[in-house]
Amino acid sequence: TDVAELYVPELVVQVRSAIDVLCARGAAHRFVLAGLCSGAYWSFHGALQDERVVAAFMLNPRTLFWNATLENVRYLRRGLLKPSSWRMILHGDVRFSRVSSVARHAPRSVIKHAVQRWRAHGDSDELDLALDQLRSRDKRLRFVFSEEEPFYEELERQGRLSSAERWPNLELDLLPGRDHTLRPANSQQRAHDVLDHALDEELARTHA
Repeated sequence: TDVAELYVPELVVQVRSAIDVLCARGAAHRFVLAGLCSGAYWSFHGALQDERVVAAFMLNPRTLFWNATLENVRYLRRGLLKPSSWRMILHGDVRFSRVSSVARHAPRSVIKHAVQRWRAHGDSDELDLALDQLRSRDKRLRFVFSEEEPFYEELERQGRLSSAERWPNLELDLLPGRDHTLRPANSQQRAHDVLDHALDEELARTHA
């Protein structure tokens, strides 16, 4: 019931524990993590924290550094202002209680967020530092986004997705449709194709 509960360090620890078990059983010593939404967040931080993870494939990540205040601002600015978001509310895909809660706390959140950005430049510098670290450790990253994903639009506006010189280890794929959880069959098939291709590339790189 609380999205923030999916973005806690303990869940990344669980991913690493699963890797520990696979290593102990002799299954492998190099790993690729892939996940959707919060699973993309776990994959990203698994790559950051564990040297055995050589690549992270991230489908429709909502964010890579959780900040509840920032998420409320993003939700209002990029979500509720879109006609497609209101259609999701009317169809029951987004709970009205969530909309009401965000709207009720929005003014306080905006002010708090502005102060945080003034003090520490927000999560932008944190993300840049993490991407630099993964590049220097030769870890591959692949973003896979559906249409109109808020985090994709944010990364694109900030110029990160066009920074091939700075992050040559980062690649991007776009999927058809606007469904965040890839419910349409064509979105699922395209996602499978993208991940299969990315895994083939990683295997070829490993064996080169």
